Amino acid sequence: MGPPARAVTRRWTLAAALAAGIVGVLAGLWSLRRGPVPVASVPAEGPEGFAPGGDPIATSPVPAKGARPPEARPGGEPAAGAGGAGEKPPPAEATDGPTERSVAVWGLVLGLDERPAPDMLVEWNRSQHALKPVAAVTDPTGRYELSGLEPGQYLVRAVPRLLAPAWEEAPRRLVTLREGAANRFDFTGDAGRDLAVVVLDGEGRAEAGIQVHFELRTAARGVSGFLPATAGDGRTLFRGLPRAGTLALDVPTGGGKAVELDLEDLPAEARLALR
Repeated sequence: MGPPARAVTRRWTLAAALAAGIVGVLAGLWSLRRGPVPVASVPAEGPEGFAPGGDPIATSPVPAKGARPPEARPGGEPAAGAGGAGEKPPPAEATDGPTERSVAVWGLVLGLDERPAPDMLVEWNRSQHALKPVAAVTDPTGRYELSGLEPGQYLVRAVPRLLAPAWEEAPRRLVTLREGAANRFDFTGDAGRDLAVVVLDGEGRAEAGIQVHFELRTAARGVSGFLPATAGDGRTLFRGLPRAGTLALDVPTGGGKAVELDLEDLPAEARLALR
C-alpha cells in the first residue's frame, strides 16, 4: 500500500521550494560574475514643474492650435510679444511733436535825437512780470546782438544800463521771434542825457582812476552806485540821466565836497575837487 496523498503533496512542495532557492543562488552568482547592471541616470527634481528646492522651472508658452509662431528679428532676437525668458522690451517709439530751437536777434538802438545810443540795456521778457529777462548791451555804435532765445512773443524795452531801475516806466514793445527768419529789431527811445564828470586834486590837476559815487532820486525811486573810473584827463561820462529828479556826486575817499544837481537844469559838466 503506497504513502498517503497528503505526504506526497508535501514532498513536492518542498522539492519545488528547494529548486527555486537553488535557481536564485545560481542567478546571484552569475550576476556577481558579470558585474553590476548599468542603471539609466534620471535628473533629480521635485514635483512636476518645479526644480529641486521648490523653484518653478522656466517654460516657454505653447502656441495655440493654428497660431503662427513669432517671427524672429535680425540677429536672432524674438519679436515683441514673443515671450520667453530674458526677452528685451521693445524700444520706446520716438515722438514727432514740434520742437523749439533757439534763435538769434540783433538790431540798432537810437535815441530821441536819432543818433546811435551806446550803453543801452535791451531787455527781452516772455511776459510783463518776468523776473529774469534776457538782456544785451549796445556797443559804442548803438548795436546789440543776443542769441539763445526761443521763438515766440516778447515784451522788449531799451533803457540806459547804469540807471535801468530809474527807467521802470519806459514803454515796452511787443515783438515776435520766428524760427528761420531774419530777426532784426531796431528801437528808438529816450536814452536820457549825458553828464561829463571831472575830478581834480587840490591844485586843480586831473585825477585818474577815481570812482565817483552817485545817488539819484526821482519821483519813482532812488538809485545809487559808482561811475566808471576817471581816465587820464580826470573825466568820466555819466550816461542815461532822466529829465527830472536830483543827483548827488561825491568821492568817498577824497574828502572833497559833494555836488548836488537838479536834473531839470542839468549842466554839461560837473567838477569835483579833492582835498
